[in-house]
Amino acid sequence: MTDLQRFGSITGPQRIMMALLDDGPETDSVGLEAEALTASQIAVCERLAGKDLVRFDVGWRYSCWFRLTPAGREALYLLRCSGKSGLSPSKRRRTEIISHIDRS
Repeated sequence: MTDLQRFGSITGPQRIMMALLDDGPETDSVGLEAEALTASQIAVCERLAGKDLVRFDVGWRYSCWFRLTPAGREALYLLRCSGKSGLSPSKRRRTEIISHIDRS
């Protein structure tokens, strides 16, 4: 079993959502507010939460946030090292990535 296999199957939309949630070092990461996501993006985050790759937090004034767990950061790192992250941040704009998730 490879390191990546222990996380189970990670779909293209899940890989892209993980990349979107990777907003900086773990200590500074805030993730994405659920209110700013579409229903399909939230569904992807919920599936990732079931794999313990993403967590759901309630913040100030009961705002809801999705962010990567340490296991999610490790999985994303391994995906990027294997060339399977699902996106090239330097070549795609955030809106293109989000629209791709919505179509999936």
